[in-house]
Parts: sequence; structure tokens; C-alpha cells
Amino acid sequence: MPITKPESNRFLKCLVHAPSGAGKTRLIATANDDERTSPMLLIDYEGGTQSLVGRDIDIERIRSWEDYNRVYTMLSGEHQYKSIGLDSISETHTFALLAQLVAGDRKRTIPDLLEQGDYGIALVQMRRLLRTFRDLPVHVFCTATSKSDIDPREGTVIKPALAGAFADEVMGIFDVVAYLALSDIPNPETNENETHRVMVLKNYAKFRTKIRIPQELDAEVPDEIIDPTVTSLMDVLHFPMPSKAVAGKKLTKKEGE
Repeated sequence: MPITKPESNRFLKCLVHAPSGAGKTRLIATANDDERTSPMLLIDYEGGTQSLVGRDIDIERIRSWEDYNRVYTMLSGEHQYKSIGLDSISETHTFALLAQLVAGDRKRTIPDLLEQGDYGIALVQMRRLLRTFRDLPVHVFCTATSKSDIDPREGTVIKPALAGAFADEVMGIFDVVAYLALSDIPNPETNENETHRVMVLKNYAKFRTKIRIPQELDAEVPDEIIDPTVTSLMDVLHFPMPSKAVAGKKLTKKEGE
């Protein structure tokens, strides 16, 4: 493996969780509008891409582990994409669990009841999937539905809707975990409330969020972004505009001149 410096191998690995209908898919699809992250390949398991009708973005529809393996094999070689989106890991985790019911590799007392072993198998599959795609040399944007949970010390908290302890474990896989919600914000000109999307990045105790960023830059990152896009997220995280290098492709001497 080649030795690199941290700044020479910096790709954004981001998870956005939100309630259904908050605009997660539309948000990560804006990666296709930014020079740093475009073109994007959106890997769609959720089937919620109707909100993207009219946008010029490549979509791979996923319905099985074989589909995931095929897309990963393609992305492991030469390709044009600077970013990928996984939409959504909540739906993929549900699929991983339900797939155990039809696997037929063991007897069940109740055919349609998930057992403890099913959760363990699905957990290993999800760990492998997310870490495999995360480690590709591209920007990675994932979505998840949010759920309420009870923390013994904090009370009700909002976290990614993943089964069991994986809802907390997933926080360690990504550099950025953000919460997206709709919020009424007063318009200073009209003095009336207007509904905006708000991306929470940090310092909201009830929402599970995280930023892993160089320490000297942390103080400059806002707690939230109003009407966020991938461009505004990349900007507040201090990602520079790209060089002529293209993710997944080696430049020839002529291209790099």
C-alpha cells in the first residue's frame, strides 16, 4: 500500500439521516452540481428517486446483494465518478434482515419471525457493505431514516434508523453524520415564519451528529446549514476545488499538463 499524507487522500464520507420526506435524496443528489463531487452515481435501494425527475444524474437500482457486488466491482476499476450515493442504508438493513427469512438455511419455530441470529448476520453484512464502499477513493454520501430512541443519560435522542446497536456503531464509520429536518425560520423582512431545510452538524445534544475534521478547522464549521446542498457542506468543511485529477482514473502525461 502506498504511503500518503492526510491532506492528499481526503474524501468526504458522509451520512445524512432524517425523517421520511425531509429531502435526503434530493440533498445528496446535489453532489452532481458541484465540480468537486460531479459526476455522481446514485445507488438506489430505497426506490425514492421520483424527487429527482428532470435531473441529469446516473442511477443504479439495487435489489440484491449481487447488484451491490456488481456496482462495487465496477467502481473498483476505472470509472468517471467522483462521488457515490447510497440511498438508503436503512432500507438496505431492512432488506438484509428480511433476506434471512427466505434464506432457508435453518428451521424456524415461527416462519416469519426474525431470530437473534438473523440480526447478527445482517449486522456483519451491513458492516462489510458500508466499510467496503466507504473505502473507495471517491466522496461517499449515504442516507438513512431517523428514529427516536431512549438514552439512559439524555432521554429521547434522534439517531439513524438501524437495528439494535448498529444505530450507534454506524457513527464511527463516517467522517460526517448530519441530521436533516424541516424547520420554521422567521423571515426578517416579512416577520413571518418560512419553512426551510436545516442540516444539523454539531452541538445539538438530542440529535446524533458528528464531524471528523482537522482540529484547527473545527471552530470555523457552523452548527447548522440552512437550505443545505453538497456544495455548501463541502464549503463549510473546507474542501478545496479539485485539481485535474479524476477519481477512478489515472491521468496521462498529456492530460496532466
